[in-house]
Amino acid sequence: MIALDSGDSSMPTLLVGVDALYVGRKLRDTIAAATGLPAERILTFASHTHRAPMLDDSKPLLGSPEPGHLQRVLNMAEAHATRLVSAPRAPAELLAAKGNADHSINRRLRKALTLSLPPTFGKVVNAPNVAGPRDETIITATVRDSVGRALGVIWNYACHPVAGPHANVVSAHFPGVVRSSIRSAEGDAELPVIYVQGFSGNTRPKASANATSVVRKIQRFLTGPVFEDMSPERYDEWARGLAETTGRVRSQERALKVDGIGVRRQNMRAEEFYTGGGPSVTFARVSIGAHFAIVGMNAEVMAEYAPRVRNMVGGEFVCCAGCMDDSFGYLPTAAILGEGGYEASGFCAEFGIGRVLPSAESAALQGFRAVARAAESGVQSGAPTAGEPTQNV
Repeated sequence: MIALDSGDSSMPTLLVGVDALYVGRKLRDTIAAATGLPAERILTFASHTHRAPMLDDSKPLLGSPEPGHLQRVLNMAEAHATRLVSAPRAPAELLAAKGNADHSINRRLRKALTLSLPPTFGKVVNAPNVAGPRDETIITATVRDSVGRALGVIWNYACHPVAGPHANVVSAHFPGVVRSSIRSAEGDAELPVIYVQGFSGNTRPKASANATSVVRKIQRFLTGPVFEDMSPERYDEWARGLAETTGRVRSQERALKVDGIGVRRQNMRAEEFYTGGGPSVTFARVSIGAHFAIVGMNAEVMAEYAPRVRNMVGGEFVCCAGCMDDSFGYLPTAAILGEGGYEASGFCAEFGIGRVLPSAESAALQGFRAVARAAESGVQSGAPTAGEPTQNV
């Protein structure tokens, strides 16, 4: 958890990162009630790790929160947020960098034959697509105090945290590996490190495209490329490689000029995106000066949207953020809707909604344009400051 304001504001912005499948509404509501902050100044991000706990109680088909764990998380968040908001502010600077990885792969492939009962032909399935869109941009940002000590780190990359080797173990997956690497580099075992899950609705670890078991090799021979969970050794190699790449990007960070911090939200009716009820669709932007921004929505967004959103926002460092707040499901493009597959409509029943509407893409672009404009008026300007650091929830 990181609290930011622009020096003379009594209303900071809280960035909250959680190792969870989905965050839901309770976390943000709890923090808002405890601190008195408007909800629009609290952004919660799920790592979307498939082997992390569920905190969202609105998707029972995907899993229900364990009451004791949920309450512990809420209690920790309330305590940390209250302390951050009331802590004395200290001058700080923001340093940022960006680079590219090569660690994800598109997961949507049209196969001539799919082995199922009955077999299907020409269907888009979850399989490696080396030619499919992906977003390999890594953006890192570090808040440092006047003597150079790291107060908090943000890093952004688009990749589903899936295919880990241990099926029945709660794990942070690669966000935890990268977090540990960053903390080790800074010499601070409790440094707040927030992973902002990128637009990864149709991407996952590239290393999971290697078929190793006999069954997967037979499937690959019969039907073409397949995914498989990584072995412990292969997973460690892949995750360490991503951590090393992130570290190289961080080594290039430079201080940014910050003349203010702004927040903008845009809420849109669910009926513009999908049928069958569910949460409203929310877009948000946090700008730290003219060069750094986090722009997100409460959905798993396809990789194709990332360059379009970055072009809208401008600025050198634009973190595209999915899995924010109470996610409603996937945001496909119109082309993906036409192709079919899980990300087009196959997910809807599990998320408790009807179907995605053809207007979803144009409505989403409208929402992103609304927050891409300059941050809301009335936001205080001045040197950036940060509250005392607190460990990640």
